[in-house]
Amino acid sequence: MVDLAIEVSMEAMRRLRFTGGLALLLVAGAGWGVAGEEVPDWRGGLTSVPPGDFPMLGPAVLSYNVSWNGVFKAGQADIEFGPGPGACIETRGVSRSSGPARVLWPYDARVESEVDAVRLLPVEVNQWESDREEENIYRTVFSGGEVRSHWATKPKKPGKPCEERDRVFDEQPVHDLISGVLYLRSFPWEEGAEPVSIVVFPFRDPYLVTARLLGREKRTHRGEAVDAMKFDLKISKIRKNGSLEPISKQMKSAHFWIGDDELRLPLEIRAEIFVGSIRVQLTRFALLDEGEAELKGGKGGAR
Repeated sequence: MVDLAIEVSMEAMRRLRFTGGLALLLVAGAGWGVAGEEVPDWRGGLTSVPPGDFPMLGPAVLSYNVSWNGVFKAGQADIEFGPGPGACIETRGVSRSSGPARVLWPYDARVESEVDAVRLLPVEVNQWESDREEENIYRTVFSGGEVRSHWATKPKKPGKPCEERDRVFDEQPVHDLISGVLYLRSFPWEEGAEPVSIVVFPFRDPYLVTARLLGREKRTHRGEAVDAMKFDLKISKIRKNGSLEPISKQMKSAHFWIGDDELRLPLEIRAEIFVGSIRVQLTRFALLDEGEAELKGGKGGAR
């Protein structure tokens, strides 16, 4: 069973593209997806209204654990929010595999993101990730009604050539992972609220993400009962021809919990798969003074 837990947890992090706590929360289903029929006019169902009025989270650092069934730890991530250049929110994230999973699959990642603080739309995202086989660097720019993504792959095996690719995605609006979470938490979310559907471009491909409020409930967080909102997530990859790709049926469901209080912290995402569940859970939260920083490191993406 332990060997199976390690294998599942490693595969989960591959699928999750383990790049920062909040980022994980939105893209958790992207690798497995929720199988469904192609929708010819999904654009008509997108949520295009401005963000809600819920106050933005101040400078803070959040830490998350990735585990199998909540008992076998496979990785960890930290992400820091703070004011960026101009009217932007800047986030920096670092993450790594841990424990027995790291012995079998060493993985490290960094991400830096700038989000327009008024529109809650991304400006630029830089990301870096490395495992035993290769190193990937991504730079994604959101401007002029399109997304321009460049990524480079450097194999670690001697003699293997490096690869570089570019992609332009002509849609608007499009979120990155961070702005998607911030946009979702901004709404009042009254009972019976309409689902929120957005396009998210996390790494190399766009996804259609729909979040539906299931209700409010108590969650245990660090030994205490907290109020939370529970969401159902439906995620589908958008093909280059604009259709939705039915992905694997290995993931039965995905749910997302946000605190129902003055902070509205992303608390947990849980993906039910064929042998239990993969969980990403908040383990630490701390407010920072203006200008204070906890996370170290340079640019996370392409240089």
